[in-house]
Amino acid sequence: MRSGKILALSLALAALAFPAIAAPDEQQLGKAAGYPIGTRGSWFYDESVRVGSFSNLDKLLAHHTLAKSVSPFPLPAATTVPKIEYRFENATYTLEDFLAHQRVTGLLLIKDGEILFERYQYDRSAVNRFERRKRAAGARA
Repeated sequence: MRSGKILALSLALAALAFPAIAAPDEQQLGKAAGYPIGTRGSWFYDESVRVGSFSNLDKLLAHHTLAKSVSPFPLPAATTVPKIEYRFENATYTLEDFLAHQRVTGLLLIKDGEILFERYQYDRSAVNRFERRKRAAGARA
């Protein structure tokens, strides 16, 4: 059941914080305006700036940037990707189903040092600050 716990934890963490056909509530969350960044007073409560703000918290809040590792750990894609599903209210869903119904900008599922699943929504991608950055040779940011 360990993989079930890993999946549940990954889904929960992602819900707090990848592209689907249409992300839920994308217009309400600022798509037409290019997902603008809010202010210190609006970034959390104003839905129209939520996606842009969460993707740029370093521009809004005090923060500390850690130094890059001298020997980064690579995160390769898994050679064999298992079929990943979950059950909710007596129905079976895929991770794509989850993303279609949840306000999640990115979902990264890692097991045993390999990426099993990586998807983005709301015009976000692997280059956005709070998401896994793609680097040469698969190095981790």
